[in-house]
Amino acid sequence: MDLEIFLVTTGLLVDFHKYWTDYKNEIGSVIANRWPGNNNLNILTTARTYVIRFELKDFADDTAYAEYRLFKVANEASNYKVTFSGYTGTAGNAFAESYGMEFTSRETERDNDLHYYHCGKGRKGPWWFKACGESSLNGPYTTSNIPDAKVIHWATWRGHHALKATKMKIKPLE
Repeated sequence: MDLEIFLVTTGLLVDFHKYWTDYKNEIGSVIANRWPGNNNLNILTTARTYVIRFELKDFADDTAYAEYRLFKVANEASNYKVTFSGYTGTAGNAFAESYGMEFTSRETERDNDLHYYHCGKGRKGPWWFKACGESSLNGPYTTSNIPDAKVIHWATWRGHHALKATKMKIKPLE
């Protein structure tokens, strides 16, 4: 059975510019616009071996995906460090920049990226940032296709143009 984690879908907006403790736990609705909680991701991905699939949709309703094998989120003591391998897909390997990165949220003390700029605060959405750029699925949602790094984006597919919808799907590696 697949576990689907919906971050943003059209018409149901959730502000994902939240704090560390919010991301530690679940955010959003059980039905849609949901972040399952980093503690839950840690428990889930360390119990078995998982694949993560990012499904992306732009404002022309074109779609693309990026999939990674061996997806794991470490515990809170490791600042929810993310690891994965084996990219396949049509969206490009934008998540590669996040490999081995710790989760960064908006608080100054939770600036875990490697950029001088506080990515979680400046990009208005927590993520596994290295240098604020290639992917961000927790940024502000906009209803127009504007180029801006402070939006939900996947740079290897549509640059820093806003995306209409994204999904993260996690399933056990068989």
